[in-house]
Amino acid sequence: FLLIDASAYSYVYFGEGTHGWLLVASGISYLFGLIIFNGIMTGLITNAIDNRVDAHRDGLLHYVKSGHYIIMGYDDMVPSIITEIFAKTPKADVVLLSALDAKQLHEILLRSVARDKMDQIFIAYGHRMVKDAYQDIHLESSEAIYIVGNRTRPEHDAINVECVDNIYMYLTENHFNQIPKRIVCVFEDFDTYSAFKTTEIFSQIGDLGIEFVPYNFYDDWATQVFVRRS
Repeated sequence: FLLIDASAYSYVYFGEGTHGWLLVASGISYLFGLIIFNGIMTGLITNAIDNRVDAHRDGLLHYVKSGHYIIMGYDDMVPSIITEIFAKTPKADVVLLSALDAKQLHEILLRSVARDKMDQIFIAYGHRMVKDAYQDIHLESSEAIYIVGNRTRPEHDAINVECVDNIYMYLTENHFNQIPKRIVCVFEDFDTYSAFKTTEIFSQIGDLGIEFVPYNFYDDWATQVFVRRS
C-alpha cells in the first residue's frame, strides 16, 4: 500500500515537524513502487504474449473457427492443393493438420506459396487419426476437408480410409448442426477407391450430405499436362 499510493503517508502521524520528511518519504516510496510493480506487470504481460506466439508457431494455437479448409497430413502435393484452394477462393483460410514440426512446415511452404498468402495458412500440430485433434481445428464447421496423409507409407490408402471413418464417427457422435460440405481423399491406388465405394462408410458419408471426392496425384497431373488436339 505504501509503495503504490503517493498519499499513503498522509495517514501516518510521526509527531510535530515531520510533514516535510513525510512528503519526501512518500515521493521516494511511490517512485520505488512504480518501478517495481510496472516492471513486474510488464514482465508478466510480455511473457504471456511470448508464450502465445510460441504456441502459435508450434501449431498448438490458431484462431480460425469456421468456413476454413482443412488439410490432414503433409505430402509433397500439399503446396499444390493450397495453391488450388487459393485459386478458387483467394480469401480462404487453410488449416494444415500435421504431426511434423510446425516451424519446419512453415519454412517449406514459404518456398512454394506466395508470401502474402502465408497469413491465411495455419499449421496445427496433431495426427489425422486422433479425433481429439478434430475439435481443436473445428472440423465440423470447415468448408472442405482434404485427407492427404503421406504417400511414401505403404499403408497410406488404408489409413486415409480409416480417417474418413473417424471423421464420420466424430460428426455423428457429437450431433453438430453444421458439417463440412466436401471430403477430398487422396488414393495412391484407384483400386482402393473402387473397393471403398462398396463399403458401408461410403454410403453413410453420402447420407450425411457430404460430397466425397477421390483424388489421385498422378491422374491430376496427367490432366494438366496432356493436351487434347483436334
